[in-house]
Amino acid sequence: MQPDSTRGSQPGGQAQLLAARAAALAGRAGRPDLQRRAAAAARRVSRTVSVAVVAGDHGAGKSSLVNALAGTDACPADPIDATTVVTMVRYGRDEAAAVRLADDPPGETRAVARQELPEWLTERGNPANERSVEVAEVAVPSPLLGEGLALVDTPGSGGLHPGLVGALTGILPSADAVVLALDAGSPPAADALRMLASAASEGLQAVVVLTKVDIHPEWRNVAAATSRALREADIAAPVIPVALPLAPAPDSGIGGVAGELRRLLVGPARRRIELAALAGAEEVARALVSAEADGDAEHRVAMLAEGKRRWAAMLQEGFSGLMVDIDGDLRAGLVRLGSSMDDLIGSIDPGRAWPEVRRAVDDATADLVRVLSARLAAGCASIAAEIAGAFGAPGALEPELTGLDFGSGAVSADAPRAAASSGAVSRSLEVLRGSYGGIVLAGALGQLVALPVVAPLALGAGAMFGARQLAEQRRRRTEQRRIAARRVVRTHLDETGARLAVAVRKAVQAAQRDLRDRVEALVADLEAGSHDLPEDVTAEARMLVDAVHEARGRS
Repeated sequence: MQPDSTRGSQPGGQAQLLAARAAALAGRAGRPDLQRRAAAAARRVSRTVSVAVVAGDHGAGKSSLVNALAGTDACPADPIDATTVVTMVRYGRDEAAAVRLADDPPGETRAVARQELPEWLTERGNPANERSVEVAEVAVPSPLLGEGLALVDTPGSGGLHPGLVGALTGILPSADAVVLALDAGSPPAADALRMLASAASEGLQAVVVLTKVDIHPEWRNVAAATSRALREADIAAPVIPVALPLAPAPDSGIGGVAGELRRLLVGPARRRIELAALAGAEEVARALVSAEADGDAEHRVAMLAEGKRRWAAMLQEGFSGLMVDIDGDLRAGLVRLGSSMDDLIGSIDPGRAWPEVRRAVDDATADLVRVLSARLAAGCASIAAEIAGAFGAPGALEPELTGLDFGSGAVSADAPRAAASSGAVSRSLEVLRGSYGGIVLAGALGQLVALPVVAPLALGAGAMFGARQLAEQRRRRTEQRRIAARRVVRTHLDETGARLAVAVRKAVQAAQRDLRDRVEALVADLEAGSHDLPEDVTAEARMLVDAVHEARGRS
């Protein structure tokens, strides 16, 4: 599900118009490289969104808070039925919902009906996220979100499955703010303060929302204690009380939360967007009027010739090196994955906890695929930037974000078994063997000391040795199951590694072909634009520079 670029209140509208004017002017001048640069600046205005992550304990009202801010029931909210999946709620002209599963190819999502969301996002419908949903996305026609804001609902840190909030760690680096939903019955715990402090150290804004103040008479004391704890932890965050039911009404307090998010995120983001678009428009306009860009055709021709001479070798060498790097990352990742799975299997009984092992293997494999995809995308961007620089056209090449088309097969669902049967007959025989050995040993001891209690001692020793024999048998069988489990996992990882290597090779080849086509198109564009500009274009470019200065002064 792709983001909807149409929003209720579009930030940076004038800057977007000036960037579009710069793109049209560059097109008339026969400079498609500058046209693409200005068009990219205009597109960034419509795509930029500030992200606020709503975190907190299970039952604190996170989903209800997200719904109240969005002005609609975007997320399933229930005090008992906990959220199990990270869910992004963004603006959309039409309501829609989608989920992305761990096995889905990068960038692909599955559309779901809004009424079906509880089956995917909650503990009742998707306990412990057994359906392996990586993230859900819900689009709603919300005025607040239309201003350029997205909200992320998260699983509760104190809920039924605390491990589920590990996804929060991967979200925070791409977020702009953290909203801590805190039940008004008690101040924030130490781990919540540490999370806020960590987010603040990364430059994120922080807001604390004290929920359920209508059912906690002591909420003012809790608010004061919370503010004091924040000051002592050197965390700059307002504390805003809200009541239940959450609704966009004056007496609920939700308007204060929305106003704070506007102040901290939407307003500054709007100014940043506008300034960035204005800078892009001015850069293109100045390039059109400068003697270096417009009058020095000889220099441009020389740079074009140099780029044409070098780009093919740069492309080949760049992707050869990238292939070596990704292959090394793949091998190292598989070694680390295998070692971590060995440690996990060594700490459990695979016969009892095999589903846990399967989930761990699937999650670790998905993480490895994401790492390799990110390395591939970054490598492609680096090669594109180097080639564009050789043509004297930085930023002219923007390759598509490349991921791996790879869906990992699941580990066998059959739990590993010991080599021999562990039924009742087998266990009985082991006990009898141990008991017999104990009786013989105790009888021999009785003859040595001539005690009259030989028979009871022999029976007690027999029972003790029998129990020890049974325990040893269980230990051996558990170790046999561990050996079998390691064999199954190693075989699965070998097969996964081989398939991943093929997927990596295909992805690198596809990325290389795509960038080659883009370079050839850039060469044609630069050749077409290596001539002097018409006088009317130069005059309009000067007027555009003045218009940008005027708009920047108003912002």
